Amino acid sequence: MFIVLALPRSRTKWLSEFLTYGDIRCFHEKLSECEAIEDLRWLGNDGTAETFGTCVWRKLYRRFPNARYVVVRRDPREVATSLQAFGINKPLGQIARTLDEAAAELPALVVEYHDMNNRLREIWAHCRDDAFPEGREAMADQRI
Repeated sequence: MFIVLALPRSRTKWLSEFLTYGDIRCFHEKLSECEAIEDLRWLGNDGTAETFGTCVWRKLYRRFPNARYVVVRRDPREVATSLQAFGINKPLGQIARTLDEAAAELPALVVEYHDMNNRLREIWAHCRDDAFPEGREAMADQRI
């Protein structure tokens, strides 16, 4: 199981598509469909890319300490600007601090948002146990 944690507008949907390949799926915001964190246990080798999960990362880690975690960090001011383009004015201070705590405390691969395209193979290797597919980098140019 792997879990990606990030602020909104930090390519979690894109990562869910990128990491879905062959027999392994990466869901997007799967936790929002669950009644309890425990419900993620069925993921097995699959994963989920979460923004809400950032708020409950400690509970996730207590329940799934062997999951592979990725934390994507993006400047909260950029996130706020991106959200405002969609008419959303959301305070990000607390969730940004919580994500910083996750990055510092989890045994996670921490990736800066603007460096993500340069670290695709590393993200893949961290989350999955299979070879990086030839040509998969081409997805970096897709907007999802």
